[in-house]
Amino acid sequence: MAPTHDRDAFGEDYFARTYGGGPGSYAARATSNKWRSMCRFIADRAQPSAALDIGCAEGAFLRYATRWFPNARWSGVDVSAYALARARSVAPNAELREGTVTALPFQDGAFDLVTAFDILEHVPDLPAAARELARVVRPGGELVVVVPVYDGPLGWLVRRLDRDPTHLHIVGRRFWLDGVLHEHFDLDGWQGTWRYYLLRYWHVRATLGRQISPAIVTSWRRRR
Repeated sequence: MAPTHDRDAFGEDYFARTYGGGPGSYAARATSNKWRSMCRFIADRAQPSAALDIGCAEGAFLRYATRWFPNARWSGVDVSAYALARARSVAPNAELREGTVTALPFQDGAFDLVTAFDILEHVPDLPAAARELARVVRPGGELVVVVPVYDGPLGWLVRRLDRDPTHLHIVGRRFWLDGVLHEHFDLDGWQGTWRYYLLRYWHVRATLGRQISPAIVTSWRRRR
């Protein structure tokens, strides 16, 4: 799911058995209400014609996105050959390629929307990732990023529950809001995302409480 230098970390065991170092698969944790919420978030900001999902994993978001935005040409990229093989049956209308966020197999300015859901926290070289994101997003295009955050009164709990050994950036929300993306993008807006388990996993997005939420979703405009 997450592009890093270590492809071996994101095989079948990561997705199908112990996603993030804990019990439950990737599909069990990345539920449909998360993807519907992300589609609504995007629709409030953009109507893409060419879009890319980085770290597309098993293709669940792309399955929803191709329906929400049927006039867009959708692509997906992931470091995991295992995940891409599953994504091809889930999102047959999307173009899928293997690659990382620091070496995307697409031309300059190919997309007016790029999404990266729970990806950047895995990436060793964030400045390189920011440069590559800026390369493939057209001037004026939109970048939507979701990352976990570990500050605020709930930070200690998020740290305790987060068992994913591939998470390299255990940081607070200001790290992302004021960080490397500002080299190429202007922050459009951000909200909190809440993740909790009540018989199944749920994801709730809201502006209220965004200073204490365990994750955030941000939208960025590519500088012209």
